[in-house]
Amino acid sequence: MWNTQHPSQKVVIEIYPDLPTFHQAVGEADAPNWFMGTYEGHILNIVSPLNPGPEHTYQSILKSTVHLFTMWLINEINPTAPKWIRQGIGGYEAKQMSQDFINDSTEETIRNLAIPSFDELNNDTWDFETMKGFQFSYMFVEFVFEQYGIDA
Repeated sequence: MWNTQHPSQKVVIEIYPDLPTFHQAVGEADAPNWFMGTYEGHILNIVSPLNPGPEHTYQSILKSTVHLFTMWLINEINPTAPKWIRQGIGGYEAKQMSQDFINDSTEETIRNLAIPSFDELNNDTWDFETMKGFQFSYMFVEFVFEQYGIDA
């Protein structure tokens, strides 16, 4: 049975008016345009869904916020959970990526047998995105849920 988690503290969501302001505020002035949110402690930082930048939409910012909250909650439950589990469950719960997007964006990597290892998926650099870390983390979590159920 899936347990209900009661956070130890309230979560604060700080919303920034645009991408450059968000990037500057979180100390990542040269971040890529897809980087729209992060969390530290009990604070989620996001760019405004009303001004999401060139790579996001209003809806994708909302889904990304669910993704960030899920990652924060996992970190509160188990601070040693690897990045790929936090990212995978976050993306899965937020329904952030379509199956077509996942398939299209990973097809060549899979065909070339260049799937990142679990160690590589703990990468905290921008390379996580270029190695398709979001997609592979999602697929690993989806596999566990489908094969073994949510309790696993």
